[in-house]
Parts: sequence; structure tokens; C-alpha cells
Amino acid sequence: QMILRMLLCPFFWVSGALGEGVPDGLWNGKPLATSGVISGVEAGDAQMMAEYAYCSRHGWGGVSYDEDQIFFEAAKSAVLDNPLGQAILSRCYLIGQGVEKNQAHGFRLAERSAAQGHPLGVKNLANCYLEGLGVEKDVNKGIALQKEAAAAGSVIARENLMRWTERESNGFSGGKAAANQLAVDILNDSHGIYAAIKILKVMSYDEDDEILTEELKAATLARAEMAAEAGVPYVMARVGYYYAFNNRRDEGIPILIQGAKSGGGEESYLAYYASYGGTDSRKLGTVGDYATRYRFSRAAYVGGWKSKNLVWDVAKSYLYNWGPEAWQPALAAEALQVLSDSYDFIPFETTGLLYVSQENNPHYNPTLGEAFLILAAGKEPNRLPQIGYYYGRASAEDVGPARLWAYLKAAEQKAIDRKNQAYIGWVREQLKFVEPYLDDDTLQEADELIGAGFPEAEVYQEEAKKFVNESGYAIE
Repeated sequence: QMILRMLLCPFFWVSGALGEGVPDGLWNGKPLATSGVISGVEAGDAQMMAEYAYCSRHGWGGVSYDEDQIFFEAAKSAVLDNPLGQAILSRCYLIGQGVEKNQAHGFRLAERSAAQGHPLGVKNLANCYLEGLGVEKDVNKGIALQKEAAAAGSVIARENLMRWTERESNGFSGGKAAANQLAVDILNDSHGIYAAIKILKVMSYDEDDEILTEELKAATLARAEMAAEAGVPYVMARVGYYYAFNNRRDEGIPILIQGAKSGGGEESYLAYYASYGGTDSRKLGTVGDYATRYRFSRAAYVGGWKSKNLVWDVAKSYLYNWGPEAWQPALAAEALQVLSDSYDFIPFETTGLLYVSQENNPHYNPTLGEAFLILAAGKEPNRLPQIGYYYGRASAEDVGPARLWAYLKAAEQKAIDRKNQAYIGWVREQLKFVEPYLDDDTLQEADELIGAGFPEAEVYQEEAKKFVNESGYAIE
């Protein structure tokens, strides 16, 4: 209530240059000694309360990352009308850090801080206008305010311009190389954590690293390690990833996983990529079983990451048996649609599984599912045992016991040829469910299908392709 009363009071822009008279601190990359900050907090100093909250947010000087503490110290400082405290509290309300999200409050706090001439408040105000947080969106005003905040020394504002340069957005250009140079410039005169993460990426991928001195590399890693040790999730993920790619996998993977547990999109994507992906990522080894991989894929997907393999794993995660939260066919269908729309990619096995699985499935269409699984068998014959196991989810009455028996027997034979006892057991488990539907005529029909090469033979492949295309798909 005190904060609200404060916000309702009229205020005016300060005269003089933005940032004039504002004490140095971590906000402009010139942090105070942590011991002095802690002493100031104990003495009730509003500026030191705000500095402590900022150190916690960015993992500086041994201050642990604690969202509740960030909010608490910033709120105490803001009540005393400290502009740095108001700016930090503004962000808490804007993103819901340590408090329920309230963008209207966040905007008012940013206004109050900016009115007192603090560049961090101006930076937050810029974000409000850029994204329409608590105020009508005004991109041009947001860009202008962000530039002002950067010119006045806000490290995060400078880092935002760095991001825009890399993305070539909001009127900035130059791409990755120019952004890397901006990160170097920031680190040469301040302690920007986002700039440090930018350079850590360069160090992880060995890209454009000729602009880095050994001294800067060491300083960058030390800054990132400090924040990781403090428990800042996105920094933990990046540091763990860097370790894993630099012969410190046993040390890096646990840090990476811990950072990803925050559920952040990028953190989850890094953990997902480290656990499963292309040839380069397999250097890292595995960070866990299918359950670990699928949970990270889902969190990364929700966080906005939509790479082809990740989306495909998201679809699988809602169809395959790996945990109690696995089976959600509607969400699988959504991910499969993204694959089709964004990548013109239709995974036969996964799509077939969506249609043949009976339990609580509004998409159940066993005939269409069978057609996709026939195509899957033709494309990847060695996967017949796995495909057959999932095909067994279809009702023998719905797809016909002869065809289901023939498919499963073909899968069983493939598993026997490969001497894979686990797959043999899986398929035979499904065969038991079909046996009650068999009679002499059905068995004869199944034998004829097997003799004709079902499901891999060309005639069955063409038949399945025709049916799939008549059902609204486009398979070449």
C-alpha cells in the first residue's frame, strides 16, 4: 500500500543530464564491495538495499540468487523512494519475480525511477513501451528511451542494444560479429553478465574468437562462474554447457541440468541439446534417460524453441510410454502440425502412433494410423519391432486381426534376426492380445500377407501412400 500511495503522487522529470548524481553500482558495471553493501543493508541504507537486490539478481560478489530476497530488498528500498530500488522492483512486477505479476505497477515504478533520473528506470520504461507492458505499445518511444539509458551507463541497456545488433532489429544492424564486438567493449569497462554470456557462447563454439584476448576470456569465465555459483539459472546452464564442450563434461552436465530445472526456455534447450541432437552435441554424452530428454524438450518448446528435432521429440513425449505425464494426444497433434507447417515434415511412425492409440484419444483413426505405420516400416525396416509394439495399441477389431497379426509377426521376425530379446518380448506381448481374434481363415489370410512381404513390399507401400494422400496429407 505504501508503494501504491507513493506511485499515485505526482512527479516531474529531473533537470540536468540523465544519470547525473546517480551513485555508481552494479547497474553501470561498477559494483561496490559486497561487504559494504551488506553492512549498508543492516544499517537500513536504501541505496545498499537496492544494490543488494541487484547483486542477487545478477549473482555478484557471493550474493546468492534468491527471487524472494530480490523483491524484498527492492521493495524496502523503493518505499524509501530510492530510484534504483524502484527500478529493480519495477522488473519484479513486470515479470513476476518474487511477487505476482502486475505490469501496471511495474510501469508506474519504472516511471517513478526514470523521473528521478535513474538510467535503469529509463531502461525498464523503454521495455514497457517496446512490449506494451502496463502501457500502450510505442516501439519508437521504447527505442529512444533504451538508447538514452545506454548512453547514460545502464549496462543492461547497452546489452539490449547488443542483442538488437545481433538480431538486426529495431533499426540496428551488423549481425553476430558486430554484437560480439559490442560485448567485448562492454566487458572491457564493466561487469555485464549478459555480455559475459555472449562471449561465453563465442568461447563455447569457437566462433569469431580472434577478437578475444586470453585476459578477456579468463575474466569472462570468472564473471560467469561467479553468477553460476550464486545460482542464477540461465548462467548455470551456459557455464555447464561451456564446461561440457571443453573436456569438463562430468563437472558441467550436473550444473547444466540444475540450471535447466528453472524451466526457462533457453536453459531447457541447452540441456535438451546436450542430451540429444546432432553429431557435435553427442560429444557431451547423455544427461539422462528419455524422461529427462522429453521434459527438457517440452520446457524448451513452451519457452519458444521450435527446432525440428525438438518439436519432433515434443510430439513423441506425448505419445510414448515414459512417465505418468506422457499420454496427451491433443498436444502431440499440435506439435505434429508445427512440424508439417514449419518444416514440411511428416514423421510416419509418430503420426501413425497418434492415430492407432486408443486410450482417451479424440484422434483415434486406426485405418489411417495403420497406413502411416506401413509407410514407416518401408522407410525404416529395422524399426519394425518398435513400430510393431506401438501398432499393437490399435484394436484388432478396428484394423482387422489378419493385418495386425501379419504386421506383428513381421516385426517379431525382424527382432529375431537382430537377436534383440527385448524387442522380441515386446512384440510377443502384443501378439497375445491379437490371438483371441484369430481363427483358421484369419490365420490363412495373415500367412498370405506375410508371404507377400507385408508390410514392406512395394504394393502395400503404394496402397498406404494412396490412402494417406486421400486423407488430406501430401506424401510423395
